[in-house]
Amino acid sequence: MDRPKRPSALAGLIAAGKADPITDEERAIVAELRAFYEKKYGGSPHSRSDRQSIPKSA
Repeated sequence: MDRPKRPSALAGLIAAGKADPITDEERAIVAELRAFYEKKYGGSPHSRSDRQSIPKSA
């Protein structure tokens, strides 16, 4: 059963110019953290581990 996609909490703020979008450096850090977590604890049935990076929001 697929969970409905929720809008990003920051998407509205980024669009309104009240928050900065994630940088390439931050995206790489998140990818490393996700890979480490999945290697140590295994993937979640709700995870999006098929992605290689965080999508750019806006």
